[in-house]
Amino acid sequence: MTSMIDRSRRRRAAAALAGASLLALLAGAAAAQEPGLALPALSALPGLAAPAPPREPVVPLPTPAPVYADPAAGVGAADAKATLRRPPKLADATLCRPPAAASPPAIDWAAWDGGDPGVDPARMLIDAERLAEGSAEVPRDKVLARRMLERLAGAPGPASARAKRDLALLLVDPEAGAVDPARAGALLEAALAERETTAALALGRLNRDNRLPGASPERAAKFFSIAASFGDPRAGLEFAGLFGAGGAPEPFPGAADHYLTLALIGAQTALSQGDCGIVADVGDLLLGAPGREDFAAALPWYEVGDRIGDPVSELRLARLAEAGSGMPRDAARALALREEAAAHGSLDALTLVADHYLSDGRDVAKGLALAKRAAEGRSMSAVRLLARYQRGDFTGTPDFAAMNATLDAAIARPGASALLLADKATALLEGQGVPVDRSAAAALFQRVGAFETPEADLAFAGFLLREGIDRPQAEARLRRAAEAGNPLAMLEVSDELRCEAGPSQAEAVADWRRRAAEAGASAAMRRIGQVAADRGEADEARRWLSQAAEAGDRIAMVELAKIEAAAGGGRTAASWAAKAAAPGENVVEGRLALARAYASGELAAEPNSAEALLASVEASGSASVDLELGRLVLASARAGEPAWDQGLSHLRRAALRGNAKAMTALARLGEGAGNAADAPDASPRALMLRAARAGDPQGLAAVEPGTDPVPDILAALADRRVCEPLALVQMARLFRSLPNGQGTADAERALERARGAAEERARDLLGLGQAYASGLATGTPDPATAEALLMQAAKRGNMRAGVALAEVLTGGASNKRDGEALDWLRRAALAGEPSAVKALGDLADRRAGDARAFAATLATLKDLAATGNAEAMFAAGSILATQGEASRPDGLALLERAAKSRHVGAMKMLAQLHAAGLAGAVSAGESTKWTRAAAEMGDPEAMFRYALALDLGFGVAADHAAATTWHERARSHGFEN
Repeated sequence: MTSMIDRSRRRRAAAALAGASLLALLAGAAAAQEPGLALPALSALPGLAAPAPPREPVVPLPTPAPVYADPAAGVGAADAKATLRRPPKLADATLCRPPAAASPPAIDWAAWDGGDPGVDPARMLIDAERLAEGSAEVPRDKVLARRMLERLAGAPGPASARAKRDLALLLVDPEAGAVDPARAGALLEAALAERETTAALALGRLNRDNRLPGASPERAAKFFSIAASFGDPRAGLEFAGLFGAGGAPEPFPGAADHYLTLALIGAQTALSQGDCGIVADVGDLLLGAPGREDFAAALPWYEVGDRIGDPVSELRLARLAEAGSGMPRDAARALALREEAAAHGSLDALTLVADHYLSDGRDVAKGLALAKRAAEGRSMSAVRLLARYQRGDFTGTPDFAAMNATLDAAIARPGASALLLADKATALLEGQGVPVDRSAAAALFQRVGAFETPEADLAFAGFLLREGIDRPQAEARLRRAAEAGNPLAMLEVSDELRCEAGPSQAEAVADWRRRAAEAGASAAMRRIGQVAADRGEADEARRWLSQAAEAGDRIAMVELAKIEAAAGGGRTAASWAAKAAAPGENVVEGRLALARAYASGELAAEPNSAEALLASVEASGSASVDLELGRLVLASARAGEPAWDQGLSHLRRAALRGNAKAMTALARLGEGAGNAADAPDASPRALMLRAARAGDPQGLAAVEPGTDPVPDILAALADRRVCEPLALVQMARLFRSLPNGQGTADAERALERARGAAEERARDLLGLGQAYASGLATGTPDPATAEALLMQAAKRGNMRAGVALAEVLTGGASNKRDGEALDWLRRAALAGEPSAVKALGDLADRRAGDARAFAATLATLKDLAATGNAEAMFAAGSILATQGEASRPDGLALLERAAKSRHVGAMKMLAQLHAAGLAGAVSAGESTKWTRAAAEMGDPEAMFRYALALDLGFGVAADHAAATTWHERARSHGFEN
């Protein structure tokens, strides 16, 4: 390092002299502008050197603007930046000042009554700072530290000025109690007047970050200049960032360049005096702003910090290693660096390491032990991590009693974080180990909203939207959080635009979503991948879904499993499915998504796999899990059986937690299904009205237009985010029913929103197209709009939309568009869409009087049958077998081919034809043979008919015992009550 200083001594000495003169002038000007602010004389500070300020708590990577935009603007600055890219090789064993050995607190400060503690003020100050910072050895207690500092700041003495500075910083920290920025500013200026030189740097930073009354870049620059005049080595770094961003007017031409040079001088000087912690500050300066980061410049400085055991540098390096920024992505190294930072005393690093092991799921016990250790240090992040473990976020098995105890203890403290308050409020809303109490939850969320941080804004807005309260405020909060850089808020803004703004905002929706993804929101990455998959962009879909899965998104893992399964990659699909179900972060979300994929047949699985997955997270309290379990259980149970009551219980719990789909499911089951001790008013009508007020399409469909509940329901929905296209269609229907046409404009607006919301998914375009085709959307059929929507969905590969499109094309009096319709039906049938062949048969029936059109439709069916399509064989065979004598043999041949392909409908058709004698001679034996074949395939009607044949001896020897068995099978499959 000495040689580096020698090589540029003359240039830097001149720059230092110019800088010192300028700073003296700035300091004098500042004193003149601020009455009552007495600045210490520079002569009172030998060598312009002040003790290095203590390291501040670890915070996320900062985002100052680039420190130097154009190397050609100033030769000195260019040289400075080039030098800053070459950090010194430190002989840290002899040069760097070792951290002071930690000693136990002077007394048990938790038992302190606020009076004279009988402790030396300097020692009391050290203890207060340790309590404010926190460590694994000394639990963080900012509230207690604030009380101690209040006493020290109010008593004259050598500790007073520094206590004022420390107290001011806690007065703008919500975790320490009620914030008071005005008093914080006054205390800092008082500390500065008492020659506490580090107060100037704090004033500069708080003004820069707009955290004090009257804050401005100009005031930030003024206080940074004062700090620099005291010799604070970090002031030059702050100046370089401030002027480099253009956030403050330069006090003289080339000021940004000048202060970049000064930053180098200050950094090298601090290092030569043993203040090695400054290497992280230089790295932060060089890193720059998001989108313009200079990783290559910052990385070597963080690596120097890593070598000397600086926890701030180690955490910065861990972030870069995890993201692959400026170095190869290396998750193992990122974890090792965080573990080093934790070993070097960082409570925040300890929390991050605990989070890793819990989220990874492979060593949950170790993660829990570390989380408890960090929580004992009173890291609010660690306390929340512990509460999340107790909630079952990482295992699917909650301990709600422990969770509530943890949360209750945390929120009782004045410094409770917004997220802890939100977690407790959510427990009250969802009945997680406590009775549902919406008013208590609302009071807690009001406390959350008072924080006005991006995270608090996001949580509070979510509550307002969920409960349907003050939607304009929710939107404003989301926008503010998004503009402050919160990735999840960016995603919420994109959803708000998609649900509310119509097709014209599609570009803005995509932009916000992409920004959220680039900022690290895995849910945004997944959404982009899902949209790409829906549009048939397989490579793009895999790329984004893989990124989301690598970031831990369990739903993205399931989506990848479905894509791989469809492409024939069974082994890869199974691997993704296993990862989605493994313990770790969001295990409930992953198992729920996987169970849905199994239940729908999108992924192959062993019988009852979906039920087993859901049962493993049944205790989680998730309304969605209860809904799916209730559906699966009721699908295979009969009324009066224990399983039936169990299924009802799942649906009731989900409905109680506000799940609208559970409400409609209970309502469809009839009177008494929704009644329970905690929900006595659960008649079908009441359930449907509650679902309607929540924006559920089935609930809205059950509301009669023009009836009394309509205005109340529409008013309730005004403050909710309604995004399902069919729900918006139903809203339009209700708006049109308002008297005197007063809802006409709102109906049109709802339909516009529906078109915007449907753009991203072909299945939504299908549903909306069918609503226009049927007249549900506008009151009368609108074939033109329906055709456009269905065509869009069909071209994306949704063959159900192709069938619906064919119905629109052939729905008029003319058959001029039959050719287009037949083409879509053929494509749909070849793609395996079963409704396509039925639609062809229906079209043949409708065109029976038009020989040419009928022949074209039948030819299409026969072509499909020739490909081995059993449904087409059945349809064409049914037509030919019943059309007349000439075509009957061909029809019977097709039906027998279909039946041998295990087509139950063909078997039943053959049974009828043989019984009626239309297959040649009347044959009860042949008829019963095919009936039995269909019964053995599991068809309930065929089971019943075969039982009758056995009872009556129709085509088979009478066997009353066997008949009874088949009757029981028919009943168990729901054919008989």
